Amino acid sequence: MKIVNGIRRDGYMFSKHIIVQDAGVIAVLLPKRDFGRNLVLGVGGPVSRLEERQDEILACIGEGIAILAAT
Repeated sequence: MKIVNGIRRDGYMFSKHIIVQDAGVIAVLLPKRDFGRNLVLGVGGPVSRLEERQDEILACIGEGIAILAAT
């Protein structure tokens, strides 16, 4: 539950080295839509690059979600 509570608090998940060493994903749950499925928008790559650009990546994901919500 510690991980789940962290995701709820932060609004995103940063998965590091879980499936492949040195690879990761920053993922955000998309707002619910009419088709009844939960979808996530994620950016994957080398953990070092994701860490360096985490704030930029989260800002871009946020912009994309805002555009989606406006449609």
